[in-house]
Amino acid sequence: DTDISQTSGDAFHTAQGAGTGNPRGFTVDHLSIYSPALHGVRATALTDSYLNDILVVGGAQRGFYFTSMGETKLSNSRAVFNTLEGLYIDGASSNGGFQINGFSTDRNDRHGVRISATGTTTITFDGLLLRRDGANDGGGTETPYAGIAIIGSPTAKVAPVVITNLSE
Repeated sequence: DTDISQTSGDAFHTAQGAGTGNPRGFTVDHLSIYSPALHGVRATALTDSYLNDILVVGGAQRGFYFTSMGETKLSNSRAVFNTLEGLYIDGASSNGGFQINGFSTDRNDRHGVRISATGTTTITFDGLLLRRDGANDGGGTETPYAGIAIIGSPTAKVAPVVITNLSE
């Protein structure tokens, strides 16, 4: 059981180093994050990892921000009252699969979940609860905001997304 509160940047951050390869093999369990100055959890190219029971509250940016994810599992986690999205997934990936089980959002100012990731890695949700996200008063380029937004373009097709057991 760990708490990370009121950080001056991201609360928990993994990234690919210069020539050192992808971060891998993390197991994070029972983590509470309150009021980070940037993102609650920020991971780039994370693979072969398990993230379980993580709560992110009141981040100045996104609750969870994942880029180019490899085979990783996120379970039993929540993102609430964040200034941007609760969960944001982008980048490109073609290895493994990103599985999200038992995830919920509540009162994030923009989309509860926003996916613009490209590539062939399937993003799978099983048990997704989206509540009261998207204040819809900011007037940004994507308003109105949604519980879940899957956003691509003619030149950037979104990776496969599978959602089962969706609740609102």
